[in-house]
Amino acid sequence: MAQNITKIINKRKGKFAMNFYSYDYLVHQNNQQNIFYLISIATVAIIAIIMGVLWWRQRTELKYRDLFVIMMLLLFLVIGSQVNEWQNVRNEYSQKSQVIRIVQSVAKEKHVKRDQVWASTTNVTSGMLIKVRKYFYKIDVNDDSSSFTMSKSVLINRTIHYVKVR
Repeated sequence: MAQNITKIINKRKGKFAMNFYSYDYLVHQNNQQNIFYLISIATVAIIAIIMGVLWWRQRTELKYRDLFVIMMLLLFLVIGSQVNEWQNVRNEYSQKSQVIRIVQSVAKEKHVKRDQVWASTTNVTSGMLIKVRKYFYKIDVNDDSSSFTMSKSVLINRTIHYVKVR
C-alpha cells in the first residue's frame, strides 16, 4: 500500500519513480498487519475466556452467556480472516525468498556485496530489474522459477526511490 501511495505522489509531481528494494529490506521486512491480527485474536480470546468464566460462575445471569457467545463468534471471525491472511503472507514470503535467492546469485556472479544489489520488485516476475552498483539488468525467469537470464538494460526515466530497512 505504501508503494502505491509513493507512486501516486510521484505521478502528481510529474515524475514516476521506480522503487528498488535493498537486500536487507527483502530479508527483514515485517508485516505489522499480522501483529495487529495476533493482538486482536489474543484480546478477543481473553475477553471470551473471562465471559465464559463469569457465565460458568453465575449461570442465572444471561448477559454473560450472551457476551460469551458474541465474543466466540467474533473470535471465529477474526481467526477465519487471519487464516486467509496467513496464506497470503506465506505466498508473499515464498515470492520474497525467490527474489532474495536471485539477489544472492547476482551478487555472487558480479562479485559484489549483497547490499550493492537492488531489486525492482518484491515478487519474482519476468522483466524485473536488478541494479548492481550503477548498472541495471533485466531478469527473465523461466516458467518453473528454477533459473533466470540476465541482460543489461538501460532506464529511460532514472527517477528511483530506494527502499531500505528503517
